[in-house]
Amino acid sequence: MARRARLLLAGAAAWGLSSAFLSPWTASRPSRAPHVQRWAEADIMEVPPMTEAPVYVMEVDVVTGDLDVSALPEEMGVYAVYDATERLQYIGLSKDIQKSVANHAKAIGIQEVGEFIGSVKCAEMPGESKETLKNTWEVWLKEHLGNGGEIPVGNLPENAPGCDPRWRSRGAQAKPSLNLGGVGGIASQAEAMEAVRTAVESNPVLLFMKGTPAMPQCGFSARTSGLLREIGMPFETVNVLDEASNPGVREAVKEYGQWPTIPQLYVSGQLVGGADIVMEMYEKGELEQAPKPFSESVCHWQRQSNHLRPNSTANANVCSTPCLL
Repeated sequence: MARRARLLLAGAAAWGLSSAFLSPWTASRPSRAPHVQRWAEADIMEVPPMTEAPVYVMEVDVVTGDLDVSALPEEMGVYAVYDATERLQYIGLSKDIQKSVANHAKAIGIQEVGEFIGSVKCAEMPGESKETLKNTWEVWLKEHLGNGGEIPVGNLPENAPGCDPRWRSRGAQAKPSLNLGGVGGIASQAEAMEAVRTAVESNPVLLFMKGTPAMPQCGFSARTSGLLREIGMPFETVNVLDEASNPGVREAVKEYGQWPTIPQLYVSGQLVGGADIVMEMYEKGELEQAPKPFSESVCHWQRQSNHLRPNSTANANVCSTPCLL
């Protein structure tokens, strides 16, 4: 019989989180469990190992694109979310597991929810204290790390490189994204191009992204906005997926900067590039220096990295390595 971890309710020391990327979960996925075992209340509680917790395989409605969470327990407990490739994305505790996963799905968005929420492991713990839930959460996280895993992106500290803020609502930027259409709206591609040009020239630091910093709809957009927050750089954003406020902007900004992917970061009217370039500048300690003065710092970085591309509508000095869509 598999070993079960045991935990004193007095509590365990808080687990220190550090920056890391995901590693694959190599255990085979168990079949869907119709019922979740409850563990008896006692001074010493038997904590279910994460490897033995029941698994709920998630499905996306082919018509609406919504994640079907109806099979998940509407109970207090601890849960772990795996993506479609069985990589652990997040370990959470909740008063209502079903509601929490539904909120995660909403934050991720219908375009990527099937990729990021493939299955959920649950341990129902009705009536338990918040301290007990936290202790169980810590046991699960330590078990994952002890099996060779690394900190899930959803559990990384808010400003850590690689953190995906969509899994946790706290700390997200509250400032609304720009409405490039304004009162009159955007009626043509030419007007969309003009709106992009005006926005780039009017805002010292501007990020064109999928979604918003509070609810990014793309992992690369989430990472880029997270890095800007980490270094304390004030910035504005444009949600290229918001067709009501920014119709045509998604394609217009690609044409404007001669850059094929989103996100795109502009500083002082010049295109820095996408998520990979922003991450590289961050790792070299050069991202926070970009606006001071921008042209000198970016041109120096481009020379060091051999990322020069002379032909761009936005600027003559644009990094050439594109980020992924």
